[in-house]
Amino acid sequence: GAAGYTADGMPVPRTVADSTTSFHHPRQEWVDRSNEARGQAGVWVKKTMNTLAWFDIISRLQHIKATATLVVYGEHDPLRELAEDILRYNLPNASKVILPGLAHVPQVEGPEEFLAPVLEFLKSGPTD
Repeated sequence: GAAGYTADGMPVPRTVADSTTSFHHPRQEWVDRSNEARGQAGVWVKKTMNTLAWFDIISRLQHIKATATLVVYGEHDPLRELAEDILRYNLPNASKVILPGLAHVPQVEGPEEFLAPVLEFLKSGPTD
C-alpha cells in the first residue's frame, strides 16, 4: 500500500527488514507486537501520522512549563538529529540521554538501558 497503508487506510504489516528505523537490530517478536498494536489501532495509525505531519508541535513547545524534561533517544534513531535541534532551541529545560546501539523505540529494544536514566531523572525530583 501507499506509504504503508491499504486503500481503506489500514496499516500494512511490517517485516523485520522494513523495521530498521524503529529498531537497530529488529527481532521478529518486536515486529509482531508492533504489527498487532498497529492492527488494533486500525485507521487511527494513519490518522495519527497525518496529524503529526500537519500539526505545528514546535510552536507549542514554548508553552511547556515543566522545570525539567528528559528526552531519551536511541543512537541510531533516524529522527534524533532533527529532534535534538528542535528541543535545543524550543525547550530550554530539557536534558537528553542518547542510548548506544538502540534506535527509535529504545524502550522496547533495550528496556533496562532505557529505564536507568528515566528512573534516575524521576528520583532527582523537582529542580525548582
